[in-house]
Amino acid sequence: MENKKAFSLIEISVVILIIGILILGVSKGIDLYNSYLISNARALTRSSVVPRIEGLGFWVDSTSEKSYEKTKLSDGLAVMPWNDINPLNTEKLQVKNGWNLWYYENQINGLPAASTGNNSFLVNISTDDLSSFNLLPDGGITIFAVLKCRPYKWLTGEDTPCGAPLEVRSSDALYYYNISQMWGSLNFSINTKLGYNSITYDYSDQLSYKPAIITFRASDSKLIINLNGKLVKSEDPASSIGTFNNPLKILIGHSSGHSTSWRYFKGFIGELIVYGNPIPDGKVRLVEQYLSQKWRIPLD
Repeated sequence: MENKKAFSLIEISVVILIIGILILGVSKGIDLYNSYLISNARALTRSSVVPRIEGLGFWVDSTSEKSYEKTKLSDGLAVMPWNDINPLNTEKLQVKNGWNLWYYENQINGLPAASTGNNSFLVNISTDDLSSFNLLPDGGITIFAVLKCRPYKWLTGEDTPCGAPLEVRSSDALYYYNISQMWGSLNFSINTKLGYNSITYDYSDQLSYKPAIITFRASDSKLIINLNGKLVKSEDPASSIGTFNNPLKILIGHSSGHSTSWRYFKGFIGELIVYGNPIPDGKVRLVEQYLSQKWRIPLD
């Protein structure tokens, strides 16, 4: 009996050892896979069509080596500034002068994303003067955003809107391009010296907690919203778009209007690409294909 009992304890020890080895192997396998995903994303970013399309003014990304000053990143790490990776800008724009930006691992299909950390505060207000950069909107704009909304409930128990991930505006806040994700809708608002325009797409499938590629484009002829590569809303503008006067500001994770519960973006930002002109359909598709391949978000 004693020998049998001792043998059983040995067996249990061996099983525990095997389980530990398996867990270690799985963990290492996951780490290797995550490293592969980031390496692949960086390679796709470096070879992408984005900087080869005319008018690129601003480009931030949560995977690139040049995005952050810190060389060693970890989940939940505060990382500021967030660097513009647009290779066309002779002076590098740094996203700063705001609340800390937080780096979170495995947030959008295995890739890291940026967030405010507590869902409700300003990520950034950038430099006051972008005159030395390419982002000088002239008769329109094109904005690509890779987002994952993460709303939360107030004391009332009601869901808050996801809020505004990006606003490009004049320094006096009178003129702006603003994108936002509210209760079941995507909104694109434009206010220039020539007038006010807005377009809204009400989606049936709830985008909360789902990563998406959202494209907003404004010109004198059309206001357009694409969701995961599919044209979902197109309207004629009520007035001409016109141009912006310098200086400009870029707000990430925040807008200058709305109430406090509306203006701050609650979720994760993977990538933001802004062109200072309405780029044509074929080139829009090329950028969306790049983002789809990188972030593993299928296009419709």
